[in-house]
Amino acid sequence: MNVRTLFRVALSALACVILSGCASFPPSQPLMYPYARFAGHSPESLGQVENVLRWGDEYRNAAYNAYFDRNDWAGAYWYGEEAKKFYKRVLDELEPNNAYAAVCMGYIPLMLARGTSNQSVRDLMYGQAFAMFKQADQNRKGYADAHKYMGELYAMQKQWVKAEGEFSALVKAGIENAYIHAWWAYVLSRKGNIEGANLHLQKAVDCAYPEQAATWARRTL
Repeated sequence: MNVRTLFRVALSALACVILSGCASFPPSQPLMYPYARFAGHSPESLGQVENVLRWGDEYRNAAYNAYFDRNDWAGAYWYGEEAKKFYKRVLDELEPNNAYAAVCMGYIPLMLARGTSNQSVRDLMYGQAFAMFKQADQNRKGYADAHKYMGELYAMQKQWVKAEGEFSALVKAGIENAYIHAWWAYVLSRKGNIEGANLHLQKAVDCAYPEQAATWARRTL
C-alpha cells in the first residue's frame, strides 16, 4: 500500500479529526461516480492475483481520494465497496492466504469509520477492520502492515496501551519508520506523556521516511 497515501490518513488522526463527520450508513442510493476509467474490469473477469489486486487498489485509492480530498463520504463508501469485491475474490477464490488483500479489506472500514458519527456503525467498521487485520496476521505471521494498522485501530478506539503494544512490538522486531513513530507520539500525547511524545516525534524526524511523517513530526516538535 502506498506509504505516501497512507500517511495522509494518519495525519487526519494526528490532527484529532478521527471521528469527525455525520454520514449515514449506508448511503441510501449508490451515487453516480466516474467509474469510466475502470470500465471493463470486474473481479470475475480477471484471473491473475496481481491484476485483481491492482484494480482493487485503484478503487481503494479512489475511495481515499473521495473522502480525504473531497470530503465525500458517500463516494468513498461506494468506491470502497467496489474495492472490496476485488480483494474478496482473491481471498475467496484465487489466493485465500493473501495477507495483503486481507489488510486492504481491513483498511477500507478503518478509513470509513472516521466519517460517521453513528457509534454503532463505527463499532461495526472497527470490528470488520479488526477481523481482517487478524486474518492478515494469520495468513502471514508477523506481517508488519497488519500490526501497524492494528495499532492505528487501537489508537482510534482510544485503547492506548494496546496501541503502544503494537508499535513497540514492531520497533523491537526492527521495523520502524516515521509513520510508526508519529502514531506512537500521537498515542503518548493523548495519554498526557508529552516528554515521551516528543521523543517519538524526534525519532520520526530522524527516520525521515516517509517524508510526510517526518515533516509533520518536525512541525509538531
